[in-house]
Amino acid sequence: VVLGDTAMDLQAGRAAGCRATLGVLTGLGKHEELHPLADAVLPDLRGLSFA
Repeated sequence: VVLGDTAMDLQAGRAAGCRATLGVLTGLGKHEELHPLADAVLPDLRGLSFA
C-alpha cells in the first residue's frame, strides 16, 4: 500500500506494483488529480488504522 498526496506519489506506487494506492488531501494534490490514480481518496489520516 502506498499513501500519497500527489499524483507522482500514486504513479510511483502503481509502477512499484503496490496492491493499493491511497490519495490523501492533506498535501499539494487535489481530489481531481488523485482520484484517477487512487483506489481511494481520503480527506486526512484521521480514522485510518492499520491491522
